[in-house]
Amino acid sequence: MEYSNSKPRSLLILFATVFLIISSCRADPDPLQDFCVANLQATDITVDGFPCKPTSSVVSDDFFFSGLSAPGNTNNMFGSNITQANVANFPGLNTLGLSMNRVDLVPGGVNPLHSHPRATELGFILQGEFNVGTGNAMLITAFDSQLPGVVLAPFTLFGSTPAIPNDVLTKTFQVDQSVINLLKSKFGN
Repeated sequence: MEYSNSKPRSLLILFATVFLIISSCRADPDPLQDFCVANLQATDITVDGFPCKPTSSVVSDDFFFSGLSAPGNTNNMFGSNITQANVANFPGLNTLGLSMNRVDLVPGGVNPLHSHPRATELGFILQGEFNVGTGNAMLITAFDSQLPGVVLAPFTLFGSTPAIPNDVLTKTFQVDQSVINLLKSKFGN
């Protein structure tokens, strides 16, 4: 079938391309099986996660994680703590494509700018007024990945090895080199 006008065809190709890109990015693949407790000792990670433990080795503790029930230590430069519940410490999540975090914040605390390279994040504030109230805050975050990964902007920009050259950072942030040196001193460079 030929189109007399190229605009609808171009629009259709654009929508199809965008759909394919969005649907194939930033998530774990669909589970290939229903039950696969992670063998965390294995070194051969597969496209669907860790290899499965033998069924005879699976125990009830593989499906239990109590780490989200208690506040974490917020005595650090950010005034926050992230407790992760992912396949690395909760083997029953293997192949399910989900994980959660508990985020604890003191007043004025922050969860540093970050991204999750393998997941989308959704957060629920369960206590407090995020970080502007007079008391602590607590959030639960959910991910569409069993191991979402994290890239922390402050450490990536100012504490990486090898270091990002100062002239790149001064030009990017439009600040003096003394500001960049101060920031690097706080993050190990």
